[in-house]
Formats: sequence, structure tokens, C-alpha cells
Amino acid sequence: DSTDPIAIVARTGETLVIEEYDERFTTTHLPEHFSNKVFYFIPVSRLDKTVAVLATSSYWDQKGDMQKKIDAIQPLLDQVVLAIENARLYEYSQNEISNRIEAEEALKFSQQRYQTIVETAVDAIITINELGMIESINPATDKLFGYAKDELIGQNVKVLTPDSYYSEHDTYLRNYQVTGQKNVIGVGREVVGLRKDKTTFPLYLTM
Repeated sequence: DSTDPIAIVARTGETLVIEEYDERFTTTHLPEHFSNKVFYFIPVSRLDKTVAVLATSSYWDQKGDMQKKIDAIQPLLDQVVLAIENARLYEYSQNEISNRIEAEEALKFSQQRYQTIVETAVDAIITINELGMIESINPATDKLFGYAKDELIGQNVKVLTPDSYYSEHDTYLRNYQVTGQKNVIGVGREVVGLRKDKTTFPLYLTM
């Protein structure tokens, strides 16, 4: 409302003094018996922008003293706003830190849970990179293939299959690298596994 004192102060950024009851300012809902008082609407600023309006009043004979008080407290009001803003920023930063800690703890718990599932699984679980190099294995892999963990990490996963499967494995990886299509992901199939002692066994492979 263009006649509302608060709106005027917010727009101009200057203290508004109403020296008598004025029907233009009906939004203030001031009784008519207040007409012997002076009303002050004081801007509270932050970075040259009015962020709040302080309203007060005095009797006519106190107007001079009140104006001096307003001039004196104006810088203090701006400092109060700065302090409140800093407090809000601090609270926001603390909430952000708290949320980040909670997210990290949730992630850590999820990773620990995943690791527990992998470590206790009865099936062999092997992770490889885009080149087919083994990055991790679980204990079941040790028992199934007869390799120690350190012997497999960094090796090409092809060491776990007979030579006759090399070309098939390379084709899958090459297609993935070229097209990005994971044609074998989620698809199970029967293959042949190769143990460290060179014996073979039927293996159901899922990627």
C-alpha cells in the first residue's frame, strides 16, 4: 500500500514522522485521541536496504528530544540487524555442518553394511574397472578360485577363465567402452571358471 507508513519507509529508506493523525494512514489503526502525539517510523537498514521498520511515538513537547534519540540509535539499529544476520548465518552454517555430518554417517553406515554383506556372502563377488582389472574380491572368491586376495588385485579378470573365454570377455568390454551399453549387466549365464591350480568348474556368472 503506497499510503502505509511502513511501505513508505521501506521504499524511501528514510525516517517518516507523522505529526498529526492523518486519515491517509488508516492502516496504522491509530485511535483519534492519539492525535496529540507524534509518530515515528524508523528504517533499519542492511547494505543500503531497509530490512525492518521500528515504530515509536512521543508527545508534541517531546518531539525534539525524540528526534535526537532517533539520530543516536539509528547506527545501533543497523548494528543490531548485522548481529541478527550473523547469528542467522551461524545457525545456518551449523545446520549445514550437522546435515553434512549426518549424511557422512549415513554413507559410512551404508558402506559398512554393504561391506558386511559382501564379506559374508557365500558367493564369490568381484569388482573390476572398465579395463577388466580386478579391484576387489570377497573371501568367498579366495575359497572358490584358490587365490589369495593380493594375488588377484590388479590382475585382469580373465585369469579366472580358460583361454577359450578370453575373446568373449574382451568383446563384452570393448562393446561397453565403445557404445556405453551394458548388454551383459543383470544377465546371468553359465560359463567355466579356472582355479589357480588350473582345474576348471562350471560357474554361473552374473554381472
